[in-house]
Amino acid sequence: MASDIRPERSKAHRLKRLRHEGLKPPVQSGDGPAPDAVLDCGWGRLLFAQTFETAEPLVEALRAEGPDRRDIAFYVRNPHVLLASAPQELFLDPSHTFRLELATYRPSRRQPRGFTVRRLTSEMDAQAVNDIYTKRKMVPVPPDFFWSHRDDRTITYFVAED
Repeated sequence: MASDIRPERSKAHRLKRLRHEGLKPPVQSGDGPAPDAVLDCGWGRLLFAQTFETAEPLVEALRAEGPDRRDIAFYVRNPHVLLASAPQELFLDPSHTFRLELATYRPSRRQPRGFTVRRLTSEMDAQAVNDIYTKRKMVPVPPDFFWSHRDDRTITYFVAED
């Protein structure tokens, strides 16, 4: 009978398959991002963990965080391995992050009500952003950083206003 025929089992190990189907970005090879990719955001750096070959250089980069800065390792595939490398020095934020596929993104036709979102365009905008950062006990960004990166394609600061 046809119901007696079992489907062929995948030869892949279950845990490997689950890891590759996880919600983490795939590990890039070839024409992917630069090795040990780091982006200065003004308040600190984003360290793209998937571009570091092992935990050690990523831990060293995190240890290089400057005073009045907050560095964040992003897309850490195995956070427990990273934490085990320096358990007294590293903090794991349990927040979820989501990726927006900019290559295929299309904005909604519906316009938001009550607020607008636009690019940061003036020193007044920069000061308002820093006022919010300071009130929330976050690291402020040097105003000249905002202005010097206003046309940068790697980082864009947005402002939401009533």
